[in-house]
Amino acid sequence: MKKEKKEKSQFDSTAFSFVKEKYSIIISVTLVFIVAMYLVSPYVFEGKSSFGEDAVSSSGSTKLYLEWQKETGEKAFWNPNIFGGMPLYHRMVVPIFHMDRVFGLLSSIPDWRFWYFFAGGLGFFLFLVYRKVDWYIAIISALVFMLLPDWQSHISGGHYVKFRTIMILPFLLLSFNTLIDKRNWSSAGFFALVFSWLVRAQHYQIIFYGILLLFILFIYPYLKLILEKKYKDVSSLTIKFVVAIVLTIMIAAQPFFSVKEYTPYSTRGGNAVQVNKQENTPEKSTGVSFTYATRWSLSPGEMLDFFGPRIHGGYQGEVYNGNKYPHLKGQTIPSYWGEKPLSGNYPFIGIIAVLLAITAVYFYKEDKFLMAVGAFVVFSLLLALGRHLPWFYKIFYDYLPYFSKFRAPAMAANISFIALLIMAAYGIKGLIQKYQQKDFKPLLLILGSGVLFSLSLYFFVDSFSFSAAGDKNYDSNVITMLKNIRKEFYLADVKKLILFTLLFSGVVFAFIKNKIKKEIFIGLILVLALVEVGRVTNLAMDKIQKNDRAQIEKKVFKEDNITRYLTKAKKGYRAIELGGSFTSNHYAYFYPTINGYSAIKLQVIQDVIENNLFKANTPNKINWNLISMLGGKYIILPGRMDADFLKLVAVEKSENKLLYENLKVFDKAWFVKNIEFLPQPKDVILEMNKVEFNPADVALVLEKDKFETNSFSAKGSIKVIEANPNEIKLEAKTDSEQFLVLSEIYYPAGWTAIINETETEIYKVNHLLRGIKIPAGKNKITFNFYPPTYQTGLILTWSGFIVALLLIVGSLYFERKKATELNK
Repeated sequence: MKKEKKEKSQFDSTAFSFVKEKYSIIISVTLVFIVAMYLVSPYVFEGKSSFGEDAVSSSGSTKLYLEWQKETGEKAFWNPNIFGGMPLYHRMVVPIFHMDRVFGLLSSIPDWRFWYFFAGGLGFFLFLVYRKVDWYIAIISALVFMLLPDWQSHISGGHYVKFRTIMILPFLLLSFNTLIDKRNWSSAGFFALVFSWLVRAQHYQIIFYGILLLFILFIYPYLKLILEKKYKDVSSLTIKFVVAIVLTIMIAAQPFFSVKEYTPYSTRGGNAVQVNKQENTPEKSTGVSFTYATRWSLSPGEMLDFFGPRIHGGYQGEVYNGNKYPHLKGQTIPSYWGEKPLSGNYPFIGIIAVLLAITAVYFYKEDKFLMAVGAFVVFSLLLALGRHLPWFYKIFYDYLPYFSKFRAPAMAANISFIALLIMAAYGIKGLIQKYQQKDFKPLLLILGSGVLFSLSLYFFVDSFSFSAAGDKNYDSNVITMLKNIRKEFYLADVKKLILFTLLFSGVVFAFIKNKIKKEIFIGLILVLALVEVGRVTNLAMDKIQKNDRAQIEKKVFKEDNITRYLTKAKKGYRAIELGGSFTSNHYAYFYPTINGYSAIKLQVIQDVIENNLFKANTPNKINWNLISMLGGKYIILPGRMDADFLKLVAVEKSENKLLYENLKVFDKAWFVKNIEFLPQPKDVILEMNKVEFNPADVALVLEKDKFETNSFSAKGSIKVIEANPNEIKLEAKTDSEQFLVLSEIYYPAGWTAIINETETEIYKVNHLLRGIKIPAGKNKITFNFYPPTYQTGLILTWSGFIVALLLIVGSLYFERKKATELNK
């Protein structure tokens, strides 16, 4: 035993021990910088940009109001360009000098993605160093974290909010750990700044996982203080935590309060109208359906993809590079055969990180923190299973506030990777600092299991079907070919898995048998880990469509006969695309649309899309009344449609699309003759599907808004004076009281109607439009949108940010002053 201790002591006296602390920081920061720069090199050195699907959708839906902002210098709070209009203010972040603002200002020096990769890697490194992990070990996990290919898929898909939020999580761990340990005001201020940075990033599902991670990792230290009856420390920590949360809410008040206000009216919180169905339970009525929420669940079998990027085919389409079908080389093949609707990422972490994490469990099974990290890995993976473990997921879906608003349970695996890499660092630390001769057999079992696991995937290849649900669309010969190609991808990845497992095991055994020195061991682990993950990252980076942004935008939103017509078309109306591209924002780039895509649209528009738009009692089932009252003057169709009220105005042969003018379209506003009061929203929905319903004459209003007069002459004139995202001005002349319907989406939180300087009530008409009563005479009518929550959030954000800074600076000053006095 003494000999072992002597060898261990000698072994620790390596080159690493001679690197001073400041130099270790410089070396580590330099490595983080280099890897971050590598990951964004196409954007920095080649002048290219990524343009994922979400970014394309965003550009389509935002272009027109951004142009208005640029022309007027005003801020748009409402987007009139998709779905007949929807709020914007819940996405706005107050531009205080927070880190997101700093990174925004540095977005072109060299690229905004660089700063978030750099922040993620640096935060991960600093957190591990704070946890007493040697710097040369911490940097390995930090660099692997940066290189995980899933982050590239977020960039590829345009999921920039998700990417930014994940990169903040390591600093969240660091700041909260500091608060738990230090329990001083500066650590409370630091945590408030980091947590508010996370909330301002606005991906609430990732934020939830981050909070869950904090709870599982640090509940024990808090309970320990209580059990040890250190009530003074408990009260100090609790007070500072509460203050930090209050400051976080203040700093993130905008958009936090605005999101809270908008959510009940959105598809993530609004109570969808159930036609011919039983109403939702209270728990389920405030989120998306369970089926929709769990479509992108991680199946148990697809956890194998953690070790091989193409075990289940990789992305939805992979470029074939095998040998079995040489004539197909270079072609994109429908390779994915997993259980998600489609695949757009590589959920890969590699065998080295997992084996090191298991090693950490062996060496640190008495360490409460490490066991908490392991518990989070298990918990998050169970959560990621979603519909494949419904009883478990439903516990949170049914009873945890806001959880039913989340989609894609598989996303939880992203956060489990963070926890696994923390464990991996402890695994390396355990091998260096804790290994003794008695540990040889347990290590042999761990590494041997890794080898057997990878070999079993090779020898049991024929137990997999390699079949996808979409294969039924192909003939038998094509299906056979696809299966063989998928098998090729699988075997190629499994061979690499076997190689890395054997190489890693060999390096570990060489080290514990004193065949190589510690610095060689660390160097080899670093190289193996970076190569294993980096090669998959390169595959993911290759999937990103990179080009000059202006060129990409010009290519994606290319002009054609239809777009040229819409660009010159009369303003004040909308277009709608019917057919397979209904959820595309393509034409919104050129002209306001009724259709489109938004992850969180207003529930009222979703209600009529699901229950009215294609379910009318007409020959073709299209609800032309709905389209006309929404201002749908231009109809884009994938084929010819004969109707006396449709006039063909443009044809685009390359897209097989035709543009019609709707001659029955309503103007921006009109008077109705009658008000019909109905008891429930579903009654309004059903009434609008009837052929006899004529929105030009009748307005459907809920009985709760019933008022004395429900019959009018509908005589008079209405003139649109001005219409922009935040304001609509009308001039109406009439000899008697009238009821005016405005072809704009109803949203009660922020829109006001003023008639001759007097505010009047806005009624919900035809389930989704606005209506007001106007008096006889000449009236100036103004609809304004300036949500009070935005102004409140603005004030709170600045106040919270200033207080947090003063708290940190003041606390550090008094702490230093106190330390100086004690040293005298």
